[in-house]
Formats: sequence, C-alpha cells, structure tokens
Amino acid sequence: MPRSVVLYTSDDVFLQIKQRLAERFAPEKVKPYTCSPAPFSETGARRVRITELVPYSLAPIIDDVVGKGQALAVSAADRDVCGASYEELLENADRFHRETLLQFSSPTIVSLGGYSVSFPVLPLMFSQYIHTWNSLAGFKITRVPELLEHVKMKEFKVSYVRSERGPGFQGWVALEMEKGRSEEEIHLFNALIDFTFYCGTGLHTDEGLGQTRRAHREIPKSAGRA
Repeated sequence: MPRSVVLYTSDDVFLQIKQRLAERFAPEKVKPYTCSPAPFSETGARRVRITELVPYSLAPIIDDVVGKGQALAVSAADRDVCGASYEELLENADRFHRETLLQFSSPTIVSLGGYSVSFPVLPLMFSQYIHTWNSLAGFKITRVPELLEHVKMKEFKVSYVRSERGPGFQGWVALEMEKGRSEEEIHLFNALIDFTFYCGTGLHTDEGLGQTRRAHREIPKSAGRA
C-alpha cells in the first residue's frame, strides 16, 4: 500500500533515516520507498516526506525516531500525508479525462541506455512507473505497449537544474492520452499519474530527486485542449 508520512526533523536525523533505509533495502533493485526533503521551516526544522511503496516497510524506522522525540510526525490533515492501496489507486482512477499536468518539483533525471537525460522522455518515465508498480504491487499492469505508444506530450515548461547527482530538469508537462483510446487505457493512464506522487520519476528518488505529482490546475490554453 503506497503511503506517505511527513516529518519535521533535523538534517542530522534525516541523514540517519536515509542511511538506515539505504542499508535495510540495499539488496533491492527497486527501492520500496522515496524520500523528499523540503527547505527548512520557520522553526529551523527540515520538512521531510517519506513514502513507502510496500506496506510497513518504513514503520520500524519512522516509529523509532518519532518515539525518541527526534522527529515530529505531521497529522493526516496535511495534504502530503495520504495513502491508498494499489487496488484503490486503480479502482479510483479517472476513466474519462485524457489530459493532465504532471509537476516535477525537485531535480529529475531519467536514464537512457545507462546515460542520464535531463529531459522528460515519456516512454522512459512511464516504463519506470509501470516497472515499479509491477515489481511491488502484487499484480501487474499488462497494457504496456498501448500506454507507451499513445501517451503524448502536448506542451512542457521545464528548466535545466543542477543536483548532487548531475544535471536534471524541473517544471511541468501537459500530457494527453490520444483520442479514440479505450476507457481501460485512459483508466490505467490516470492510475499511473496518481501513482507518481508515491513513486517519483527517474533516478535517485530515494535521495529526494524526481518528486512528482499531478498538478490540479488548468492545462495552458497554448497546449491546444481538445
């Protein structure tokens, strides 16, 4: 069950959390978590969103630091504290809207043939979403060719940004599932877009890169809405 928690803590404790997670899941090719640090708050604490993609994978570590008073957990009223099973993500996904905006709120790097790419290449992005889902959900998305072939980029506004892991991009893309596609394909498309909040995009999502979410705002008119 993908689930996110938000903590206020110090940089030192956050580093400890990352190290403990990295050690615990070192053998895993697909990491079952993402970490998303934000700038310091007015109180001087670091706001951190940590997402687990497998149930209870984070609980022992999070409960430990919260129980010791090293971190403060934010209540469920916060918009970044949420969770849904993979079944719920699929069941509740929109079946009719073919368009969306996808926001990249931290430096994002995708990989092509072992090379880092600082541009939102859709087949690479959606291949990652599907691979992560299929590796961790317990049931697979099988309509892969249709999704990869028929999701198009209508418009984008991304900027080149630097990160500790190299050059990346940040900004948004307007996406569309082509006209004439089936309700099932639109449904899967939207389920994966909702999933990006938990899984992130591209490389090093366990280190804060690739923070991604559906942007709930109007698609720019210049994107040529259908």
